[in-house]
Amino acid sequence: MKPFFLGILNIAVWDYLQTRGTGFADYWKIFDYAYGMARFSLTEPWDNRYDITHNPSNENPAAPWSDPNGNKNNYTVCLDPGPPPAGPTEANKLDIGPATSTWGNYLVFLDYMKDSKWPLQHQLELHMRQICDRPSEGHGGGCQDYSNPVLWQIVEWMRHPRGQVLRDIPLSVLPLVAGSYRLSWTVPDGVESYRIKKYPDKEIVDWLGYDPKSNRFLTDPNTHWNWFAAIEVPAPTPQKPGSTQIMVVSGLDPGHNWNFAMKATVVAGR
Repeated sequence: MKPFFLGILNIAVWDYLQTRGTGFADYWKIFDYAYGMARFSLTEPWDNRYDITHNPSNENPAAPWSDPNGNKNNYTVCLDPGPPPAGPTEANKLDIGPATSTWGNYLVFLDYMKDSKWPLQHQLELHMRQICDRPSEGHGGGCQDYSNPVLWQIVEWMRHPRGQVLRDIPLSVLPLVAGSYRLSWTVPDGVESYRIKKYPDKEIVDWLGYDPKSNRFLTDPNTHWNWFAAIEVPAPTPQKPGSTQIMVVSGLDPGHNWNFAMKATVVAGR
């Protein structure tokens, strides 16, 4: 599915989650998969026509990655775009799509990660000016574009940071009797809540990573698994910062070697 459509879907998913709230039984499962769609859309595809992160002046229509017909996607930004392609070919036409829908992926990514110190803030501000200056595209156009509530929500988080960040927490894992494991970790300063994931026979990583230009995974999917798709483990309440916290996970299938990962929401700057 094109990131263009994933952006539209993610706007609806985010709105749904805001309506249901964190007390909804499947809140985190849905949010995880929305994050997975957003991360894919923002880091793996690239637009062969134009990438403003490599030409922010927006003044070089002869750039080697420009569309041969002169069409430039001025609203395309990747979190990790990599080098621009050598030139447009049928094999590399992966279109991220216009801001009208793609910004839904940014909304979900930023809300999931919580960190408001976004490295591409200057690109976002440039895009906001472009979107508000552009003519109608059939969706209301200009600042009446239906995507702008999404954009303004992102800007609001930047101007008024929520003071939180989602951080990886190192875990020590000790196998006990068959199907049981002892997890321990140091409680970080400023911790507010934990999330713990498990998965059989594969190490859990934040993101496998896939390079569409080389058609290769950056991390071996035969031995690793994405955090967002791993299985949730009920997490305990954080204890005193600096202390060693311990929990036991039991009742797992003893025929597998279980792997674990933890993230914590902490006060930014701690």
